[in-house]
This record gives sequence, structure tokens and C-alpha cells, in this order.
Amino acid sequence: MRTALLGSALFMILGLGIFAAVRDPTPTASDEPAGEDEMQERADAQPTTTTTAPEPLTTTVEPLRGSVAPDGPVLGETTGWFVISADRSGLVRIDADTGELTELGVNVVPMGYVGDQIALRSFDHRIYLVDPALLAGPVPLSLPSPINARSYAGGSGTNIFASRHPDRLWVELPVINVAVEIRLSDGAELQRIAQSDYALFGGQSGPEFLTPPTGGVYRLEDDGSYSQAATGRVIAVVDGGVLVRQCDETLTCQNQWLDPNTLEERTDWFAPEANEANVWGQKLLGNDRFLLSFETQLIDIRNGDRFTLPIRWYSMTGSGPIDVSPNGNTIMISEPDGLLMMSTSTGATSVVKYEHQRVAGRLVPVFVAKPPTVDDSSG
Repeated sequence: MRTALLGSALFMILGLGIFAAVRDPTPTASDEPAGEDEMQERADAQPTTTTTAPEPLTTTVEPLRGSVAPDGPVLGETTGWFVISADRSGLVRIDADTGELTELGVNVVPMGYVGDQIALRSFDHRIYLVDPALLAGPVPLSLPSPINARSYAGGSGTNIFASRHPDRLWVELPVINVAVEIRLSDGAELQRIAQSDYALFGGQSGPEFLTPPTGGVYRLEDDGSYSQAATGRVIAVVDGGVLVRQCDETLTCQNQWLDPNTLEERTDWFAPEANEANVWGQKLLGNDRFLLSFETQLIDIRNGDRFTLPIRWYSMTGSGPIDVSPNGNTIMISEPDGLLMMSTSTGATSVVKYEHQRVAGRLVPVFVAKPPTVDDSSG
């Protein structure tokens, strides 16, 4: 009896030892969440540029629909555009006519247009502004200096917004709950605004224009205070304009664009109808020329032209930001593992897959014009 009990006890001790060895509660380096210092050390260890020009990589382009000649442009017509995106190799350039993907040799990701320049964020979280023509040139690229020496590690939701002042921009850093206004001439930080102070009031495009629950259009002043600038409600904010909905005493409502500095109406831009409730601006698009309406249509604010998206991209697919070529002939939707491109005239769509896994965090692919020396496949 005693022998049996002793054997059972030894068996239980052995079993517990094996269980403890398999399920060791001590966290490993990969299990522990990285703190801010460790994240910064990892970011600092990443190089910001490379010096060796990469070999061009050609992807397999998959036409999804539309009549496209096998020996012609992948979208059925020559677009004349490159798409600038990024994967884990760094910045990549995709020819919208051939589907050719080229690594550009710099460890940055695009964040969208700010004015007529493109904002880039390096893997160590520094911000660059570059001329679009640079990204269409020969590789490897040589980037200018960052806007300042600061590292803006804001997590996967980092956004960059144009300011109503042409010599400034906003960097929104959700992980630390702030938006930073930066002067471009010298990189100085002018003010920091808590994101929680404006996000609750519909600040989808930065902190400069808000509407509280009681109504009204409020503008952020240079001293960090808000003042009421107009009646109504802010619908969207883009570079150079604020879309405001105003209603009279009979509840007849209309949308209008206001100049962000003078607050005068901009009659040169198209304002969508007041019943188009779900209108989104800067935060979802790579440029400030288009609005997204009801997740299915893009509206050109210069002339009112509309383009229907091939999918309910956001709610159904989890897709990322959208960009539209400046002439409106090509739409690009960022997918988890590549890009979906669509011709607005032929209706043809195609998918370009990244050669490497997509870079972590937010990126906003953008269009840049192909230089005249680039030979299109269509001749």
C-alpha cells in the first residue's frame, strides 16, 4: 500500500514538473509588450536609407474584370502614373500601366500628400517632405533631411495633416494622445494638442476645426484656444477648405466650403448635397481633391465628378486608404498584401501583390506622374 502511494506521489510530482516546463509563465522577449524605450531603441537601430540600388522586381498582375488586351496596359489604357507604396523592404514604386514593382532603396513609407509635396515616415519615425518628381526618378533615391530631428513614434494610427497655415503641418500620434503642429521652415514644434480634446468633437482631420455637441464651427487659434468661426457643423476638412453644413430656421440645410483662414465661402469648389451624411476627407484619402461618400463613391471637389468604387472597401474588406490620380482616370485601394487598381473609364481592375510582407503601421499610397522618358508598354 505504502509503495503504491509513493509511486502515485512520484508520478504526480513528475507530471507537475513537465507541465511547469511546458507552460513556463516567465515571459520571453517576444512575449513581453515592448515599452516606449525599447520601441525607440528598435526604431533607432533601423537604417533610414540604403546605398545599394535594388534590382527591379516584377509582380504578377491579375486582371479581375473588364476587357484588357494581354499585350497592352493592365487597365486597358495608358494611365501615365506610378503608385508609391511600401512593403517590408521599404519604399516601392508600381507602374500602373505594366504592374512592374521597383524597390526604391529607402526605408520609408508614404503618408499622403501635404500641399504639393508627399510626406514620408522613416522606419525610425522621422518625417520627410519630398517633391513627387523625386519618387519618379532613378534609384536609389537620395532623400532630403527630415523636417526636424525628432522621432514621432505614434503607433499604427499616425496621421499627417496639412495646416491652414501653408508653412506648417500636423502630426497626429494616437499612441501618446497628441497632435503636434510643426513649422516647416525650421522644424520647430509650435504647439501640442491632446487628441482626446478634439477627437470627441469630430476632429477626423486634425484639431484645427471642430463641432461640439451644441453645434457651431470652432477654429483652433495660434495660442491653443478655440473660438467660434461659423454656425453649422463641420463635415470634412481638407487642405484649403472646410466643408460646413448649415441649416436655417425651417431646417432647410445645405453644405458649403469655407476658406480656413478668411472663413469666406469657396464657390469655386463643389459641395455635395446636405443629405450625403457620410462624407470623409483627408484621413482616408491620399490627397485633398476627393471626398469619400457613403463608402462607395469618390467626389471630385473641383468639379463634382463622381467615381463608384469596385467594392465596399472599408466595411467589407478591411482595406486601407484610397488614392485617386489627379486627372481622375485611376483609383488605387490599399489592400493588406498589395494594391487594387481600377480604371474609371474602362472599368478594368487589377491587383499587384507585394514581393515582401506589407510594412506594419499606417501607410497611404499615392500617385506620382511618370516622367516623359518612361516608356509605357502601349508605346
